[in-house]
Amino acid sequence: AYYTNPASNSVLNTVDIQRLDVNNSGFISFYGNGSQDHSIGAYLDDDIRINSYGAMYISLDSNGNNDSAADFKIVKHAGGSSAWAATQELFKVDGETSAVTIGNSQVDATINALASMVLNIDSDNNSSGESFFVKHNANTSGGGSTLFTVSAAGNAEATTSVRAPIFYDSN
Repeated sequence: AYYTNPASNSVLNTVDIQRLDVNNSGFISFYGNGSQDHSIGAYLDDDIRINSYGAMYISLDSNGNNDSAADFKIVKHAGGSSAWAATQELFKVDGETSAVTIGNSQVDATINALASMVLNIDSDNNSSGESFFVKHNANTSGGGSTLFTVSAAGNAEATTSVRAPIFYDSN
């Protein structure tokens, strides 16, 4: 049975609304028990917090009708309903190619690891010909100039000379 009770809890099948406003200390719970442990809510003054009992999934283009623009982006200083410039994009996963872009033409990208950092190639162990490449002037895996390569066999190759100061410095 579905019912509405403005003075208490309501049980509804489907609610079609244009907008949902939650105050700056409120949250939307998804588990049915009102717990903030599985919710989206306001956090501190201007932040949004997403809590999950388990994994969190984002399905891009779930209806399959927008292949060419189904990207995941994190942008900064873009208003609630306004478009943004490419210089405001901080992180992007291309929905077609899975290419990851960090930063933009206005800022450099930095990856920090507080401990060891591992880069795995051929992580599904189904090929012996894969390699890790460092490239210049490239925005796709096939473009640009290769500066440095490490093959799955462990062989490293630089396209220019490699300087080893211990052997070349006079001191």
